[in-house]
Amino acid sequence: MIAPTAGRVAVLFLIAQGLGASLWWGLLLSVPGSRQAFVPPGWPTATLFPFLLPDFAVFIASAWVSAYGFARGRWWGWPALCVHCGAALYAGLFSVSLPLLFGSPWLAAVLMAPSVLVPPYLVWRLRPTERARNGQC
Repeated sequence: MIAPTAGRVAVLFLIAQGLGASLWWGLLLSVPGSRQAFVPPGWPTATLFPFLLPDFAVFIASAWVSAYGFARGRWWGWPALCVHCGAALYAGLFSVSLPLLFGSPWLAAVLMAPSVLVPPYLVWRLRPTERARNGQC
């Protein structure tokens, strides 16, 4: 069985992460001047847009699906969290690589720090136990 506190924290974090990413994309789409803060110097801001569909289809959707799964006690909450963790690590590590390799602003890396740290912890903390896999509480 999932620890109630850890499960509640996971649900709140995942909802906030999905909402935060959605709002970030809303900002980028509605305020073109904001885009420059997230690309290396000299890069066109259009280089951000290939990430739009994957962010919504995988990163944001998996955050909300796993939050819903944990909130409702569904078995598939943890596998959805694993998908989200992979997407979060990919996006977070990409965001860290830009300033390290190209001298871009560190804003994206700082904003993605929780995505690199929290989902792997949640995957480990909320992993199904042997008793739960055997149908025991």
